[in-house]
Amino acid sequence: MADGGVSLPGAEGYKYFGAAKNLPRVREMFAKEAPAAPKTSLKEMNKKVDDYYLGLITTSDETEAAQDLKHLEDIEAAAESRMHNDGAALQL
Repeated sequence: MADGGVSLPGAEGYKYFGAAKNLPRVREMFAKEAPAAPKTSLKEMNKKVDDYYLGLITTSDETEAAQDLKHLEDIEAAAESRMHNDGAALQL
């Protein structure tokens, strides 16, 4: 069988062979054009890009982000305090 089959536009991977191509509903599907992809302008796409999308904010809740920042500042202050105290102990 030398027939390579015919695939529907927009439905790649499935092919119709032989007499199946001439069935009434199949002929109708071949007559239709593949649906066009929706056009999105660059401006519309850029509206969706924000700090959260870029990973600059890891949480969508502003209060939770503020709490995370405070927690990190507390950790940093504690580490600096330990370094300062350890340095003072070594100087004695």
